[in-house]
Amino acid sequence: MGVEAINYVIKDEIINSYRKQEFDFERFADERDSSSFDKKYKFEDVVFIYEASTKCWSPMYNLLKILDTSENNILSEFKNDQRLIEDSAMNPRIRFFYSKEVKLIWNELKNISIGNIENSIDTPNIVERISNIEGYWNERIRHKEHVVSEFFELYKAFYDANLNSKGIIITYG
Repeated sequence: MGVEAINYVIKDEIINSYRKQEFDFERFADERDSSSFDKKYKFEDVVFIYEASTKCWSPMYNLLKILDTSENNILSEFKNDQRLIEDSAMNPRIRFFYSKEVKLIWNELKNISIGNIENSIDTPNIVERISNIEGYWNERIRHKEHVVSEFFELYKAFYDANLNSKGIIITYG
């Protein structure tokens, strides 16, 4: 099946608990539809879930870094290893963004349209640059419909998180 990216729009409090290893978010996410998990947080604490299954998230993140016009390159945060949750034994590929960071990222992300994404993928220099970056399936930058789909899921997640003053946890697994 491969690696999927799932965006959870979630309370900052859950991110804090998970980072402190007081809450098993992986188990919570795996058993979110199960009533058998005795959890501290209700599933209602997770506002929305956006699951992208086309597996083009890595080239899409690299493209966003190129399209970023912010002074501090805020969209580079998607690939920032400092955003990995420490000591996640089950899945070391979980990144987090608190609500205040979501707001900053959203302010830049909302300036990028699907047209920007499509036009960039039609630019041979950009495609070549991204396909040569070491990482998870970056050669898939050529799969325009999949990259657009991944972007749309990320865009919706950050829109809803910003709208609801929530944070985001992104799992890759």
